[in-house]
Amino acid sequence: MTHADRDDDAIHDAAALWFARESGGTLSPDQRRELRAWRQADPAHDAAYRAMQATWQASAAMRAADLRSIVQPARPVASGRRRLVWTGFALTASAAGIAVLARPALLAQPEYVARHATGTGQRQSLALPDGSILELNTRTALEVRFYAERREVILEHGEAWFSVQPDTARPFYVQADPAEVRVVGTRFSVRREGEHVQVGVSSGAVQVRTGRLWDRQSHALRAGDGLQAHQAGAVQLHAVDARNVAAWRQGKAIFDGTPLGEVVAELNRYRDLPIEVRDPALAQARIAGVFSVDDTDAFLDVLPRLMPVQVLHVAGLGPRIVRL
Repeated sequence: MTHADRDDDAIHDAAALWFARESGGTLSPDQRRELRAWRQADPAHDAAYRAMQATWQASAAMRAADLRSIVQPARPVASGRRRLVWTGFALTASAAGIAVLARPALLAQPEYVARHATGTGQRQSLALPDGSILELNTRTALEVRFYAERREVILEHGEAWFSVQPDTARPFYVQADPAEVRVVGTRFSVRREGEHVQVGVSSGAVQVRTGRLWDRQSHALRAGDGLQAHQAGAVQLHAVDARNVAAWRQGKAIFDGTPLGEVVAELNRYRDLPIEVRDPALAQARIAGVFSVDDTDAFLDVLPRLMPVQVLHVAGLGPRIVRL
């Protein structure tokens, strides 16, 4: 395979993945802008995307029986490039595009769909139809979709902990752009805030894919491993205490030499009226401790004993932490 062949396949792969997500209605406003930028970056990108649209429109005009009859598994051609042969179409596409070139309602209709969300300070525990356990932390929204060959959770924002029932024939995926987590059976947490995603593994092993749709990187994590990924592509691997992954499940927030500003930001996730640190230098002071996420006012009660500060309470506003 020549370099040009590989580039052509990568463009078709990217176009197929972008089109699948756009047609499925899962793109955020930021991702729509990213899609426009990708199409404008190279005429070949835009041409590949328009080819996907044309094929979709053509398939929509066909009878269901005819469409099913021509969707075949990928078969290599003489050049060895990954291609799908579509009878009746002039267009060929890469193997990654097969799911979007046939209408999902015919080939990938979910067997089970459920949406769950929590408000500020709320937590929720759910038993999924496959026996897996799902726990949602504060301010979390997600959707569960089970298909015949895969189980999937789309984490829109917030944090969730998963205890996945093993099923090698039907892997479990968590979509939390810019990361995708794939497991068969294990326990782990995923947190998504804006363009940042964090993964922590309590037991077993997970596979995390990060990066742009057309330039994914794979990371194998085991118990005690953590990962942070950013939409721009930066990835950091680090160690975590497997025993304390998702400590919020027990109503705890654990800090070890953490800047006060970060401690306050974490506890504010559980509060309607946020705590504010008025002094930037004070926000860098480090503290350690275990605090309750169900009673964050208890943190304010004990804080003056840990450092020389005063907590001011103003009617209608959140508490203010000031230096003595």
